[in-house]
Amino acid sequence: MTNNLTFAIEKSTSTSIKFNTYDSITKISQLKKEITAAKKEKEWRKITLAYKNIVNAAPYNLRLAYCDSTVVAAKKSRDKMLIGNAYLKRGIIYYERKELGKALDNYITANKYLLQTEDDYSIYKVKYSIGHTKYYLGFYEDAIALFKECLQYFEEENDRAYLNTLHSLGLCYTKLGLYKLSSETNKLGLTKGIEFEDKAMEPYFIHSEGVNQYCLKNYQQAIKMLKSASIKILKRNDFGNFTVANFYIAKSYWAKNQKEESLPYLLEVDKEITKQNYTRPDLRENYELLLKYYKQRNDDDQQLLYINKLLKTDSILNKNYKYLSQKIFREYDTAKLKNEKLEIEKDRDVKFKIYSIVISVLLAVSLGSIYRHKKN
Repeated sequence: MTNNLTFAIEKSTSTSIKFNTYDSITKISQLKKEITAAKKEKEWRKITLAYKNIVNAAPYNLRLAYCDSTVVAAKKSRDKMLIGNAYLKRGIIYYERKELGKALDNYITANKYLLQTEDDYSIYKVKYSIGHTKYYLGFYEDAIALFKECLQYFEEENDRAYLNTLHSLGLCYTKLGLYKLSSETNKLGLTKGIEFEDKAMEPYFIHSEGVNQYCLKNYQQAIKMLKSASIKILKRNDFGNFTVANFYIAKSYWAKNQKEESLPYLLEVDKEITKQNYTRPDLRENYELLLKYYKQRNDDDQQLLYINKLLKTDSILNKNYKYLSQKIFREYDTAKLKNEKLEIEKDRDVKFKIYSIVISVLLAVSLGSIYRHKKN
């Protein structure tokens, strides 16, 4: 499942309003009135910012519709920064809805507009978003490179964004088998959280370390950490990471040959995958373990059930991977390379101009010296 805290890195500005459950309805009503008035004057910037604030306050099922309105208003403003941020916001909402293909489309469009601005914060948010798509696709080295860039930037700009990026970096290290580095990153995250007086990411670093301990075959430690983290994660309605925790708890029990203890967690994972209609590559193994369990008990009906679920999972993964892989290489990586090429060419042109000026000055000085020498 996806990390529901992936995009909790909004930068506080005078135009970004935070809502709570008590005043959301009132604020939305007020913002709608402002939009109606602004439309008469065609104040598209004001309309865009109002829609963005409505998105932050709206119920989950209405957020995408308001994002669409934000994009329309931003495009009418012709402000590249507003347009880029509108596409980025819509990409984030699609990511939360687990529609990764549409999320990536919006990230790429956002990147195109934002690279033409000086909005560094949003540019790094796009990098962070693309990094997670790379992580999902299994391109962990690429993801690490992007997260390291973001880490360096966010360290000075936003504590929460820094912690989120640190967490993402640790996940990549685990996937590459760099368990010691992952543990060090998780430990740093916990320490920094205390330093920043922000413990929101604490259960996620413990969750990450639990997975890491499973990979190190410290199964009892993994179970303990994942159970502890999953309780706090479930309270936040983060069913994605709750599902991942259950999966690795199940695998830990299975590795200890305690298959009866493993079964309830395997079934819980299946329940969430079915409910959310979403999966990811490492969770595919959940159905393989269920198949093994029921095969050992000669339960043909259950075997058939999980064979069909495994086939459906493969179909989803094949479809998503093919589309996302083509999209990220054809549109994002190519655009990034072209932009880097343009920067190099600009740098080379500047250096050439500097060299030309230096040579001209030296030549003028030399000619002047020769002239004075001949005159003397």
